[in-house]
Amino acid sequence: MLTNGINLELTTKAQELKTLIDMHRFINNKSHLRSYIEETRITIENPYYEPLVIAEIDNSVLSIIPISDDDIFESLSVILEFIYSKYKRKKKTKIVSSNDFEWI
Repeated sequence: MLTNGINLELTTKAQELKTLIDMHRFINNKSHLRSYIEETRITIENPYYEPLVIAEIDNSVLSIIPISDDDIFESLSVILEFIYSKYKRKKKTKIVSSNDFEWI
């Protein structure tokens, strides 16, 4: 994840920027960490304004660049929580019929 990034399967630059804005809002609303946007990347900081991680989307790949060793796992967990909340797939429930058990 840190070396290759995460492919978000976005097709346009507009989708990439919207995803960055959504991630920025998610981080600022759902955690005690802070983030701010610089062009095409987000810098995530701790409450003491120390930068922890830079998250950047380029060619649909989310790259996560650690800046310091402090609280990096918390930053990563917030990013992964955002990705899960945005891209989670609904489980398909299979309806079982009586015909499925005819072989028994």
